[in-house]
Amino acid sequence: MRAFRWRDGRYVAGLDGAEREVLATVVADVAELLGAERFGRAEGGVPDGATDGADDVARADRGSGATPHPLGLALNPDSVPAPTDPAVRRLLPDASDDRELAAEFRRLTDQDLRRVKIDRLRSLWDALVAEPGPASGSDSARTSGHAGADAELAIRPEEAPAVAATLTDLRLVLADRLGIESDEDSEALYDALDRRELEDQLDEVGGAGPSRSGRSAREELEAELRDYLGSVYAALTWLQESLLTVMVDDLP
Repeated sequence: MRAFRWRDGRYVAGLDGAEREVLATVVADVAELLGAERFGRAEGGVPDGATDGADDVARADRGSGATPHPLGLALNPDSVPAPTDPAVRRLLPDASDDRELAAEFRRLTDQDLRRVKIDRLRSLWDALVAEPGPASGSDSARTSGHAGADAELAIRPEEAPAVAATLTDLRLVLADRLGIESDEDSEALYDALDRRELEDQLDEVGGAGPSRSGRSAREELEAELRDYLGSVYAALTWLQESLLTVMVDDLP
């Protein structure tokens, strides 16, 4: 992964095929949490609206008698319940400590906020899964390159704030799954990732180091999953910081 930099009137970052695949999966997962159908590609790699199963929001809506919506969202004029998933609550927080005011604000804005976030996620997903070759995807974010090699994620300056906001949404969901609520939690995660990397290096060379022999298979699997999510969180944080840096540098 290469940081965003200014080139030819765009902000350009480099991601290899594996990195694009991982990020595209995270993007699709977050969109699904917000009520979108699973992002998919038809034959030839053309994105479509295919889904391998709608999420709980969409399933509940289909059985509620509410007016259907293309994104699987209920159009209920009476009330909109607050999300039960804490990760979605981070994406769509209460607007006030006053319960009645928060409920009214959610009733008026929930659908639009979800739609905006899903549209932004879809735009980024389209760019990440674009076929190798000439730049393709949305006008705001394009990829080009060869499969398995570095590909460029190019963003027009006027669209950069939306991409930065989408990266924040991805990080908020991962932060919830990782239990990150403060800067101290983030630092603890980075320290744990450094220790894990050291363990892997010592294992490769057969040297003495921190032992994992005391871990059960379940504990080791949970540790590997946390390391995976933590690595994605760290990569997204770094990528977003590089985007914000070039945005600030480009200010008049």
